Amino acid sequence: MSDRLVDFPISVTTLAEYFDRDVRTIQLWVEKWIEKYNLIKNNRNEYMFAACCRCRFKDLEKENEILSKAGDEKLYAHQITGQIIKNKKAEIDWRHSIYQLVNKRSILLLWSAQNNTIKSLLITGENDLKLKLSEDVNEEQKIKTITETFKQLRVDISEITIEDLIDNEDELFPEEKELEEKE
Repeated sequence: MSDRLVDFPISVTTLAEYFDRDVRTIQLWVEKWIEKYNLIKNNRNEYMFAACCRCRFKDLEKENEILSKAGDEKLYAHQITGQIIKNKKAEIDWRHSIYQLVNKRSILLLWSAQNNTIKSLLITGENDLKLKLSEDVNEEQKIKTITETFKQLRVDISEITIEDLIDNEDELFPEEKELEEKE
């Protein structure tokens, strides 16, 4: 029997649950472990479980050594608080950058599809209105026809959904197709 640990890939979210930390903390740890302990990244957001445990144990041993040498728990608590604040700031910066990374091409395609759909509804409404008005004889009936047609146009426009606008989902979200092909 080998004395080597059986290692298996594990996701960042599962690691976060295992270490009772948030995902961003795990990501920061892993970035440090890659530099410090040459941890090998298995896939995007996936690492080898035993290797991560060994890295965490090494970190804990070093932290314990700091505590035993310094003997000042308040200093250590202050250092940890500083690290927590630094981690939170990094998380806020990360979240801010995520919101700025919108796929501009996808938004423009949806916007264009929405405008084309509304334009098509308006043209159809205009043609229907002309046809109905040509059949109406009195002024009161024409006003009623115009009101009903515009009411129906508002309903049609308000019922437009994103799914109605997407002709080719692969063109709209090419990143998802690339990820599926890699898997």
